[in-house]
Parts: sequence; structure tokens; C-alpha cells
Amino acid sequence: MVEALASGSGARNVMLQSVPGKQDFYARLGYRPMTAAMAKYDDPQWASATGYIE
Repeated sequence: MVEALASGSGARNVMLQSVPGKQDFYARLGYRPMTAAMAKYDDPQWASATGYIE
């Protein structure tokens, strides 16, 4: 399903956000960690506590 959505978009580059701890799943599909990314959450305390941001 992930590949169908990515290839169907026509985009040259695809970025995604995964649930912390599930990076291996996406790595098997060819996705690689980014060296820099930024995010702004409505609830930064929750995002920090759940591992989405530092």
C-alpha cells in the first residue's frame, strides 16, 4: 500500500513520518533516515514523550 501511494503520486521524492520504532519497516521498502528534519506539533510535550521529536 505504501509503495502504491508513493508511486501513484508522481513525485520524485517521498518523505514520510513513521511511528517511533517502525523505521525498519520503511527501510525494507527503500526509505532512508533524513539527516535533518523539523516539525511543529500542537502538543510538543506529547510529541516529545512519544519519541516523535527531541
